[in-house]
Amino acid sequence: MLEDPLISGHATLTSPRALIPVAGIELSNTHFEILGKGGTQLFITGQTDSGDGKINLKGILELDAEQNWPMQMTLTGKDFLAYNLPEAQVRVTPEVKLHHGQNGLLIDGKITIPDAAITPRSIPEGSYSISPDVVIISAENPTPERDDTTAVQARIKVILGDDVHVKAFGLNAFLVGQMTIHQKPHQLARANGDLKIISGTYRALGQNLTIENGRLSYAGGHLDNPGLNLRATRAIKDEIVGINLSGTLRAPDFTLFSSIPGMSKADISSMLLTGQTVENLDQARFYAERSITPKLSVGVNAGGGDEGSEFVARYKLRRNVHVEATSSAQKSGGRLLYTIEIE
Repeated sequence: MLEDPLISGHATLTSPRALIPVAGIELSNTHFEILGKGGTQLFITGQTDSGDGKINLKGILELDAEQNWPMQMTLTGKDFLAYNLPEAQVRVTPEVKLHHGQNGLLIDGKITIPDAAITPRSIPEGSYSISPDVVIISAENPTPERDDTTAVQARIKVILGDDVHVKAFGLNAFLVGQMTIHQKPHQLARANGDLKIISGTYRALGQNLTIENGRLSYAGGHLDNPGLNLRATRAIKDEIVGINLSGTLRAPDFTLFSSIPGMSKADISSMLLTGQTVENLDQARFYAERSITPKLSVGVNAGGGDEGSEFVARYKLRRNVHVEATSSAQKSGGRLLYTIEIE
């Protein structure tokens, strides 16, 4: 009977190569086996490779519709290339258990990330943050009745290795540490834990400031908005100026400081921006730019002393190739620029 099946037999799935465009990865040496021994259980094993790593799957599926098809699975692996797109390249070493039943799917375990490069180009269109003061009290369409049998719960401990690089929202740094991600049914994922910045820069006031120490902290908040505790500095001869950063990654707060006692905020800001105090700005040079179109930008290169200021127009021919034209009271000219990015 279909309501009480007894399965005997053996099935295999083998694929030498399979593409997953949404993750930018190519699976190879994929092999899965399903074995029925004349009862209501199916024994499942399998493995697949991605990059230089692999993952293995092993578990049991119970053919019981009334119990919502109970399942116990274990996922293990090492250095599996899980994501390989321009905005992120991530390798993982998972040790995860999956439980499925009347209460939906529960994912429990840990994932080590030995190396990753996370460089989002921009915030996705349509993304926005709702103020914590906003409370939604009604909706035009009622929320549909929830089905707990399809709910997903997760408790995953994520451990960062020593080669995890994040470049986003002005932060360009290498991170270590660990956090635990909690996913409750029908809710956004949240996290607890601390990630330490071991080296990097933070861009503020037009400058890439050196991070002396820093930490990203999760205390039950959303994954994309950790708390900040960061100190970043700029060295100018024998003097140090910088910022202490707090708040969150999307809404940072900062205070200014200097190695010179009593220096004003205006002088600290000026030194961060130009390398000179306010009274010495006639010796400073700085550049301000504005994008007119995705390919065209214009700016002013302001110089002190006899150098004067010049108008700059820059046009992007390709990703790393620009044409630049300059004009000032003393001279005009142009040049072709080719940029090499080194991380």
